[in-house]
Amino acid sequence: MPYLVIIFFSLTLPAYAYIDPAGISSLLSLIASGLIGFFYVFRMKVRNFFEKINFIYLDLKNLSNYLSKKKEIIFFIESKSYVPYLKSVIEKLLQENICIDIISEKDVDLFDNKKFLRIFKFNYNFIKILAFNTARCNILVSTSPDLETSKIKKNNNCKCYYYIFHSLVSTQIIYKSQSFKYFDLIACATSYQKKELEKEMNIDQKDTNKTFLEAGYPFLEVISSNQKLVEKNTILIAPTWNAKIKNYYSKFYRDLTKKLLDNNFKVIFRPHPQYRIHDLEDLINFEKKFISNKNFILDHSSSFDILKEAEFLVTDWSGISFEFAYLNKKPVIFFETPRKIHNDKNSLDNNLMNEVAEYSKRSELGKVCYEASDIINIIDEFQNNSDKYTKSIEKFFNTYLFEDKKSSQFICKDILKRNSFFNETN
Repeated sequence: MPYLVIIFFSLTLPAYAYIDPAGISSLLSLIASGLIGFFYVFRMKVRNFFEKINFIYLDLKNLSNYLSKKKEIIFFIESKSYVPYLKSVIEKLLQENICIDIISEKDVDLFDNKKFLRIFKFNYNFIKILAFNTARCNILVSTSPDLETSKIKKNNNCKCYYYIFHSLVSTQIIYKSQSFKYFDLIACATSYQKKELEKEMNIDQKDTNKTFLEAGYPFLEVISSNQKLVEKNTILIAPTWNAKIKNYYSKFYRDLTKKLLDNNFKVIFRPHPQYRIHDLEDLINFEKKFISNKNFILDHSSSFDILKEAEFLVTDWSGISFEFAYLNKKPVIFFETPRKIHNDKNSLDNNLMNEVAEYSKRSELGKVCYEASDIINIIDEFQNNSDKYTKSIEKFFNTYLFEDKKSSQFICKDILKRNSFFNETN
């Protein structure tokens, strides 16, 4: 009975609610901060949206200007990292008072002589590619492979598609199948590149009209021009990128980098430009592991002066090994990783893979490091006796590299001759 009385009074007596002023204040603050955050994000998205619209408008305006101009010689520079491979040829042409047009991305601006130069810069890749695909000219020069097998296409309004190499590696492994098939002229840097392509083209199309020039490597003129002092105990690590291996840097270069830093070497880590595109997350995670170490330096620049500042280079299958060896006449440390094979057609041909220059010539240019634990002993050996590789390095370049001192002049004269021919036959 007492329980019923308690229940009765609890149901019939009026209830009074107490609202804590502090709680209201907190709630209002929460709502206000949420609204502020919402409007900030909203404003950023609106600004980004209009910025993109503005970039597209500027690109279309630039494209319209580009299409309206009469053009004879066009250089396609896909990204800023490709400028050094074409720079000396462009400058030689400009010295001849020849008008040059350049299709490029927005941050390419590395030429001093602007009198005969028009640069059409694009913010968006698809409009830049559209400019390439609609080119009307005598000669279109590029160092980007995969013509017709990628987004860049040929058209009948361009009389000659002209390729200049941006590496001294073989054409048969790291480049995709038919990367060079649709170029009209290929300026070969080495005798093995010319031999490989002649064999490949004759197999693919027996009645070929391709021209293979013994042109040399203009890039060497660019990187040889500035002298730098070598910094003792400084190691440059410049890996390639491997499209078939995820987290490539963390898997293969973490222990090696740690080993060098633990032994008080200054490490300059230079990631491949394509790695930032294809595996940015791993690159960020890799950098976080060492960024606090004062001896660890990241090099994201497009400058190649670092090749002359580092005492030794560690790489894998990258063509930078040839460039370092040529410049310094010093041996390269080749860190053994799974081979970089982007050519599916040749991926199962073990004999071919053993013959390509970046594999078969490693012993002439340096030494292979199979384990991270071996790196210090190899560096000690090189520091004490690097001169023993000088003769083999010089022999390699004397044997395989086409004219190395005047390659840009040679290519310049060839382009001028062909351009004059096209003008006369118009």
